[in-house]
Amino acid sequence: MENKLIIDEFNILDFECHENYKSVRIIDEKANFPISWLNTQGYCEYSLYLEYCQGVSTAPTQEMLEGTQ
Repeated sequence: MENKLIIDEFNILDFECHENYKSVRIIDEKANFPISWLNTQGYCEYSLYLEYCQGVSTAPTQEMLEGTQ
């Protein structure tokens, strides 16, 4: 497996934004998504669909801001 760096000391690879999905980048004609999506996918695939396909966003709840006691 070849390891590809998006940023190296000499240049930044060219990429395009995906027309339908926020945060997806097209590099070398391949769709690349943020690794944080894998954590979300393990928790709830539907939340990925709502946030990145439908553009639904919500404000953080008090519990999210405070965390567990």
